Amino acid sequence: MAVKGLMMHQRLPGTGMVVSRATVMQPRITATAKTGMVVSRATVMQPRITATAKNRRGSSEDDEGGSEERLACARKVVVNRRWAALVLPIAAAASTTTTLFSVLPSPPPLLLPPVLAEETDSRRQGGGGGGGGGCRVELHTHNGCGLGVSRFPDFVYNAEGGGGSGHAIQLPDGCWQVKFEASDINIPAVGYETTTLMGVPLPPPLRIDVVPETLEGIIDKASGKVELKFQAKFFFSAGNLYRPPPLLVNTLLTTESAQGEIRGGQGSRLDSKGNCRLVGVARLAPIDDLFISTFLTLPSDCLADLSANFAFFT
Repeated sequence: MAVKGLMMHQRLPGTGMVVSRATVMQPRITATAKTGMVVSRATVMQPRITATAKNRRGSSEDDEGGSEERLACARKVVVNRRWAALVLPIAAAASTTTTLFSVLPSPPPLLLPPVLAEETDSRRQGGGGGGGGGCRVELHTHNGCGLGVSRFPDFVYNAEGGGGSGHAIQLPDGCWQVKFEASDINIPAVGYETTTLMGVPLPPPLRIDVVPETLEGIIDKASGKVELKFQAKFFFSAGNLYRPPPLLVNTLLTTESAQGEIRGGQGSRLDSKGNCRLVGVARLAPIDDLFISTFLTLPSDCLADLSANFAFFT
Protein backbone atom coordinates (compact mmCIF):
# COMPACT_ATOMS: atom_id res chain seq x y z
CA MET A 1 0.00 0.00 0.00
CA ALA A 2 1.31 3.45 -0.91
CA VAL A 3 0.45 6.55 1.09
CA LYS A 4 0.79 10.03 -0.33
CA GLY A 5 -0.13 12.82 1.96
CA LEU A 6 -3.66 12.09 3.21
CA MET A 7 -4.33 9.68 0.38
CA MET A 8 -4.49 5.96 1.09
CA HIS A 9 -3.99 3.50 -1.79
CA GLN A 10 -4.91 -0.17 -1.90
CA ARG A 11 -4.09 -2.60 -4.66
CA LEU A 12 -6.78 -5.12 -5.55
CA PRO A 13 -5.26 -8.60 -5.93
CA GLY A 14 -5.33 -10.18 -9.38
CA THR A 15 -6.80 -7.11 -11.08
CA GLY A 16 -3.86 -4.83 -11.43
CA MET A 17 -6.00 -2.01 -10.04
CA VAL A 18 -5.17 0.39 -7.26
CA VAL A 19 -7.98 2.16 -5.39
CA SER A 20 -7.19 5.25 -3.35
CA ARG A 21 -9.41 6.64 -0.51
CA ALA A 22 -9.06 10.28 0.45
CA THR A 23 -10.22 11.98 3.60
CA VAL A 24 -11.34 15.09 1.71
CA MET A 25 -14.76 15.52 0.09
CA GLN A 26 -13.41 15.83 -3.46
CA PRO A 27 -11.51 13.09 -5.32
CA ARG A 28 -7.84 13.55 -6.12
CA ILE A 29 -6.11 11.90 -9.03
CA THR A 30 -2.37 11.01 -8.69
CA ALA A 31 0.08 9.09 -10.80
CA THR A 32 2.95 6.80 -9.88
CA ALA A 33 5.77 5.54 -11.92
CA LYS A 34 4.83 1.93 -11.59
CA THR A 35 1.09 1.92 -11.78
CA GLY A 36 0.34 4.94 -13.89
CA MET A 37 -2.90 6.72 -13.03
CA VAL A 38 -4.41 6.04 -9.61
CA VAL A 39 -7.96 7.19 -8.87
CA SER A 40 -8.57 8.38 -5.34
CA ARG A 41 -12.13 8.01 -3.82
CA ALA A 42 -13.33 10.50 -1.31
CA THR A 43 -15.37 9.69 1.78
CA VAL A 44 -18.52 10.82 -0.01
CA MET A 45 -18.37 7.61 -1.98
CA GLN A 46 -17.82 9.18 -5.39
CA PRO A 47 -14.99 6.94 -6.63
CA ARG A 48 -13.34 7.09 -9.98
CA ILE A 49 -11.65 3.84 -11.00
CA THR A 50 -9.19 3.52 -13.91
CA ALA A 51 -7.06 0.73 -15.22
CA THR A 52 -3.35 0.49 -14.39
CA ALA A 53 -0.59 -0.08 -16.87
CA LYS A 54 -0.62 -3.76 -16.07
CA ASN A 55 -4.31 -3.95 -16.66
CA ARG A 56 -4.03 -1.97 -19.89
CA ARG A 57 -1.70 -4.61 -21.21
CA GLY A 58 -4.65 -6.96 -21.00
CA SER A 59 -8.00 -6.29 -22.61
CA SER A 60 -8.59 -2.51 -22.57
CA GLU A 61 -12.24 -2.86 -23.59
CA ASP A 62 -13.05 -5.19 -20.69
CA ASP A 63 -11.32 -2.88 -18.23
CA GLU A 64 -13.28 0.15 -19.39
CA GLY A 65 -16.56 -1.77 -19.21
CA GLY A 66 -15.81 -3.03 -15.69
CA SER A 67 -14.77 0.39 -14.52
CA GLU A 68 -17.99 1.97 -15.77
CA GLU A 69 -20.08 -0.78 -14.13
CA ARG A 70 -18.33 -0.33 -10.78
CA LEU A 71 -18.65 3.45 -11.06
CA ALA A 72 -22.41 3.14 -11.66
CA CYS A 73 -22.75 0.81 -8.68
CA ALA A 74 -20.89 3.23 -6.47
CA ARG A 75 -23.13 6.11 -7.57
CA LYS A 76 -26.20 4.02 -6.73
CA VAL A 77 -24.80 3.48 -3.24
CA VAL A 78 -24.38 7.22 -2.79
CA VAL A 79 -27.95 7.91 -4.01
CA ASN A 80 -29.42 5.19 -1.79
CA ARG A 81 -27.64 6.60 1.23
CA ARG A 82 -28.92 10.08 0.51
CA TRP A 83 -32.51 8.76 0.21
CA ALA A 84 -32.06 6.85 3.43
CA ALA A 85 -30.91 10.03 5.18
CA LEU A 86 -34.15 11.73 4.05
CA VAL A 87 -36.67 8.91 4.45
CA LEU A 88 -35.64 7.28 7.72
CA PRO A 89 -36.37 10.33 9.96
CA ILE A 90 -39.80 10.74 8.32
CA ALA A 91 -40.59 7.04 8.75
CA ALA A 92 -39.49 7.18 12.37
CA ALA A 93 -41.77 10.18 13.03
CA ALA A 94 -44.71 8.42 11.37
CA SER A 95 -44.11 5.32 13.46
CA THR A 96 -44.07 7.42 16.63
CA THR A 97 -47.36 9.12 15.65
CA THR A 98 -49.03 5.77 14.90
CA THR A 99 -47.90 4.39 18.25
CA LEU A 100 -49.21 7.48 20.02
CA PHE A 101 -52.70 7.15 18.47
CA SER A 102 -52.78 3.43 19.17
CA VAL A 103 -52.40 3.97 22.91
CA LEU A 104 -54.98 6.77 23.12
CA PRO A 105 -58.30 5.56 24.66
CA SER A 106 -61.34 5.19 22.41
CA PRO A 107 -63.91 7.99 22.70
CA PRO A 108 -66.89 7.13 24.94
CA PRO A 109 -70.24 6.28 23.26
CA LEU A 110 -72.68 9.13 22.69
CA LEU A 111 -75.35 9.10 25.40
CA LEU A 112 -78.62 11.05 25.27
CA PRO A 113 -79.36 13.35 28.19
CA PRO A 114 -82.03 11.91 30.54
CA VAL A 115 -84.64 14.50 29.51
CA LEU A 116 -84.13 13.84 25.79
CA ALA A 117 -84.18 10.06 26.35
CA GLU A 118 -87.51 10.29 28.21
CA GLU A 119 -88.98 12.48 25.46
CA THR A 120 -87.87 9.97 22.81
CA ASP A 121 -89.45 7.06 24.74
CA SER A 122 -92.67 9.06 25.14
CA ARG A 123 -92.89 9.73 21.41
CA ARG A 124 -92.30 6.05 20.62
CA GLN A 125 -95.05 4.98 22.99
CA GLY A 126 -97.38 7.60 21.54
CA GLY A 127 -96.88 6.28 18.01
CA GLY A 128 -95.23 9.48 16.75
CA GLY A 129 -98.36 10.53 14.86
CA GLY A 130 -99.92 13.00 17.23
CA GLY A 131 -99.45 16.52 18.40
CA GLY A 132 -98.26 15.42 21.86
CA GLY A 133 -97.28 12.54 24.08
CA GLY A 134 -99.46 10.08 25.99
CA CYS A 135 -100.85 10.29 29.51
CA ARG A 136 -103.01 8.35 31.92
CA VAL A 137 -106.76 8.86 32.04
CA GLU A 138 -109.22 7.66 34.69
CA LEU A 139 -112.95 7.07 34.50
CA HIS A 140 -115.19 7.21 37.55
CA THR A 141 -118.93 6.41 37.59
CA HIS A 142 -121.35 7.88 40.13
CA ASN A 143 -124.83 7.54 41.52
CA GLY A 144 -127.83 8.60 39.45
CA CYS A 145 -127.39 6.21 36.50
CA GLY A 146 -130.14 4.39 34.65
CA LEU A 147 -130.76 1.19 32.69
CA GLY A 148 -133.72 0.51 30.43
CA VAL A 149 -134.55 -2.77 28.68
CA SER A 150 -137.23 -3.22 26.05
CA ARG A 151 -140.53 -1.65 27.12
CA PHE A 152 -140.06 -2.08 30.84
CA PRO A 153 -139.73 0.96 33.09
CA ASP A 154 -136.20 2.23 33.61
CA PHE A 155 -134.12 0.88 36.44
CA VAL A 156 -132.49 3.45 38.73
CA TYR A 157 -128.92 2.33 39.00
CA ASN A 158 -126.18 3.38 41.42
CA ALA A 159 -122.77 2.87 39.79
CA GLU A 160 -120.80 4.59 42.57
CA GLY A 161 -117.24 3.23 42.81
CA GLY A 162 -117.09 1.95 39.24
CA GLY A 163 -114.66 2.99 36.54
CA GLY A 164 -111.15 2.19 35.39
CA SER A 165 -107.80 3.47 34.19
CA GLY A 166 -106.66 3.86 30.59
CA HIS A 167 -104.18 5.53 28.27
CA ALA A 168 -104.76 8.75 26.33
CA ILE A 169 -102.90 10.15 23.31
CA GLN A 170 -103.38 13.71 22.11
CA LEU A 171 -104.16 13.99 18.40
CA PRO A 172 -103.05 16.81 16.08
CA ASP A 173 -106.50 18.43 16.26
CA GLY A 174 -106.28 18.67 20.06
CA CYS A 175 -108.67 15.81 20.83
CA TRP A 176 -107.63 12.85 22.96
CA GLN A 177 -107.78 9.25 21.84
CA VAL A 178 -108.47 7.14 24.93
CA LYS A 179 -108.46 3.41 25.50
CA PHE A 180 -109.32 1.52 28.66
CA GLU A 181 -108.16 -2.00 29.29
CA ALA A 182 -111.13 -4.31 29.76
CA SER A 183 -109.48 -6.01 32.72
CA ASP A 184 -109.13 -2.65 34.50
CA ILE A 185 -112.79 -1.61 34.13
CA ASN A 186 -115.13 -2.24 37.02
CA ILE A 187 -118.91 -1.80 36.59
CA PRO A 188 -121.01 -2.63 39.66
CA ALA A 189 -123.50 -5.43 39.15
CA VAL A 190 -127.19 -4.64 38.73
CA GLY A 191 -128.80 -6.16 41.82
CA TYR A 192 -130.47 -5.65 45.15
CA GLU A 193 -127.80 -3.26 46.52
CA THR A 194 -127.52 -1.00 43.48
CA THR A 195 -130.80 -1.04 41.55
CA THR A 196 -134.41 -0.16 42.12
CA LEU A 197 -137.47 -0.54 39.86
CA MET A 198 -140.29 1.92 40.51
CA GLY A 199 -138.75 2.65 43.94
CA VAL A 200 -138.50 -1.03 44.89
CA PRO A 201 -135.11 -2.77 45.17
CA LEU A 202 -134.53 -5.54 42.72
CA PRO A 203 -135.34 -8.90 44.39
CA PRO A 204 -132.16 -10.59 45.75
CA PRO A 205 -132.18 -13.67 43.51
CA LEU A 206 -132.08 -11.51 40.38
CA ARG A 207 -128.75 -10.14 39.26
CA ILE A 208 -127.05 -8.84 36.11
CA ASP A 209 -123.24 -8.88 35.99
CA VAL A 210 -121.68 -6.51 33.46
CA VAL A 211 -118.39 -7.73 31.93
CA PRO A 212 -116.79 -5.05 29.70
CA GLU A 213 -114.83 -6.07 26.62
CA THR A 214 -114.14 -2.75 24.87
CA LEU A 215 -114.17 0.89 25.96
CA GLU A 216 -112.33 3.32 23.71
CA GLY A 217 -112.94 6.47 21.68
CA ILE A 218 -112.41 10.22 21.47
CA ILE A 219 -112.62 12.95 24.11
CA ASP A 220 -112.57 16.60 23.07
CA LYS A 221 -111.70 18.51 26.19
CA ALA A 222 -112.15 21.86 24.46
CA SER A 223 -115.78 21.28 23.46
CA GLY A 224 -116.59 18.67 26.12
CA LYS A 225 -117.80 16.11 23.58
CA VAL A 226 -117.17 12.44 24.35
CA GLU A 227 -117.78 9.39 22.15
CA LEU A 228 -116.74 5.94 23.37
CA LYS A 229 -117.31 2.56 21.78
CA PHE A 230 -118.65 0.19 24.44
CA GLN A 231 -118.91 -3.59 24.15
CA ALA A 232 -119.89 -5.85 27.02
CA LYS A 233 -121.68 -9.03 28.06
CA PHE A 234 -124.64 -8.92 30.43
CA PHE A 235 -124.93 -12.13 32.47
CA PHE A 236 -128.43 -12.50 33.91
CA SER A 237 -128.91 -14.96 36.77
CA ALA A 238 -131.45 -15.98 39.39
CA GLY A 239 -129.21 -17.44 42.04
CA ASN A 240 -127.89 -20.88 41.15
CA LEU A 241 -131.20 -21.93 39.65
CA TYR A 242 -131.10 -20.09 36.37
CA ARG A 243 -128.13 -18.85 34.24
CA PRO A 244 -128.95 -18.23 30.57
CA PRO A 245 -126.35 -17.25 27.94
CA PRO A 246 -125.14 -13.62 28.16
CA LEU A 247 -126.75 -10.72 26.33
CA LEU A 248 -124.34 -9.02 23.93
CA VAL A 249 -124.28 -5.21 24.18
CA ASN A 250 -122.61 -3.09 21.50
CA THR A 251 -123.22 0.65 21.59
CA LEU A 252 -121.69 4.12 21.36
CA LEU A 253 -121.64 6.02 24.65
CA THR A 254 -121.88 9.72 23.89
CA THR A 255 -122.45 13.07 25.54
CA GLU A 256 -124.82 13.91 22.67
CA SER A 257 -128.22 12.32 22.01
CA ALA A 258 -128.75 8.61 21.32
CA GLN A 259 -131.84 7.11 19.75
CA GLY A 260 -132.91 3.54 18.98
CA GLU A 261 -136.17 2.08 17.69
CA ILE A 262 -138.04 2.38 20.97
CA ARG A 263 -135.48 3.86 23.38
CA GLY A 264 -133.51 7.11 23.47
CA GLY A 265 -131.63 9.43 25.80
CA GLN A 266 -129.78 12.73 26.06
CA GLY A 267 -126.28 13.13 27.43
CA SER A 268 -124.39 16.17 28.73
CA ARG A 269 -120.90 17.35 27.84
CA LEU A 270 -117.85 17.64 30.09
CA ASP A 271 -117.81 20.53 32.53
CA SER A 272 -114.76 22.23 34.00
CA LYS A 273 -114.38 19.43 36.57
CA GLY A 274 -114.60 16.58 34.03
CA ASN A 275 -118.17 15.55 34.90
CA CYS A 276 -120.52 14.43 32.13
CA ARG A 277 -123.43 12.15 31.29
CA LEU A 278 -123.01 9.36 28.77
CA VAL A 279 -125.92 7.67 27.00
CA GLY A 280 -126.04 4.81 24.54
CA VAL A 281 -128.64 2.59 22.92
CA ALA A 282 -127.81 -1.00 21.96
CA ARG A 283 -129.93 -3.39 19.95
CA LEU A 284 -130.20 -6.69 21.82
CA ALA A 285 -130.42 -9.78 19.61
CA PRO A 286 -132.28 -12.94 20.65
CA ILE A 287 -130.19 -15.53 22.50
CA ASP A 288 -130.36 -19.29 22.73
CA ASP A 289 -132.82 -19.17 25.61
CA LEU A 290 -136.54 -19.14 25.00
CA PHE A 291 -137.58 -17.65 28.34
CA ILE A 292 -135.32 -14.55 28.24
CA SER A 293 -135.91 -13.94 24.55
CA THR A 294 -139.67 -14.08 25.12
CA PHE A 295 -139.70 -12.17 28.44
CA LEU A 296 -137.65 -9.26 27.03
CA THR A 297 -139.39 -9.44 23.63
CA LEU A 298 -136.06 -9.67 21.84
CA PRO A 299 -134.87 -8.19 19.60
CA SER A 300 -135.29 -4.93 21.45
CA ASP A 301 -133.45 -1.84 22.68
CA CYS A 302 -131.33 -1.45 25.77
CA LEU A 303 -130.60 2.05 27.09
CA ALA A 304 -127.54 2.82 29.24
CA ASP A 305 -127.39 6.14 31.10
CA LEU A 306 -124.16 6.80 33.06
CA SER A 307 -123.07 9.69 35.27
CA ALA A 308 -119.29 9.78 34.86
CA ASN A 309 -116.14 11.78 35.43
CA PHE A 310 -112.89 11.83 33.41
CA ALA A 311 -109.52 12.87 34.85
CA PHE A 312 -106.30 13.25 32.87
CA PHE A 313 -102.85 12.91 34.46
CA THR A 314 -100.13 14.34 32.22
